[in-house]
Amino acid sequence: MRRPALLVSSVLLAAGLSACGGDDVAAYCDQVEQSADLLESSPTEAEDVEQFFSTFERLAEAAPEEISSEWQMLNESFQGLQQAIEDSGFTTQELADLGGNAQDVDPERLQTLQENIAEAEQEFSGPEFDQASERIDSFTQENCGVEPFSGS
Repeated sequence: MRRPALLVSSVLLAAGLSACGGDDVAAYCDQVEQSADLLESSPTEAEDVEQFFSTFERLAEAAPEEISSEWQMLNESFQGLQQAIEDSGFTTQELADLGGNAQDVDPERLQTLQENIAEAEQEFSGPEFDQASERIDSFTQENCGVEPFSGS
């Protein structure tokens, strides 16, 4: 009777191991290639900004183990920026609608937004963020033929 249980365990183990190998990297590469244009752009429309945030989340989830922590770090930084916008009482749509015309917005609300964004942007500077971006670029170039943050 133990034989079927061992067989099932072996099959599940083999399936689990194959999911952690080359298929994982291939799936990640597919995600990066599908997102390349967005990663190389500077989104200005609300829909594009929201898609940008969700793309980082999706890539962090798809990242192979070798660069998973780096993607998590970048994703958390972008989540912090998104949270800073929300904590200021704005939506991405409102920010896009403002464009360069903020004269109709409460100055205190704008001040809060500027302060929150400035604080969130600190996560995007420094050696740890730069190293994480470089490791992602290097791994992705080597395994997928794409550098997600360099525009190539």
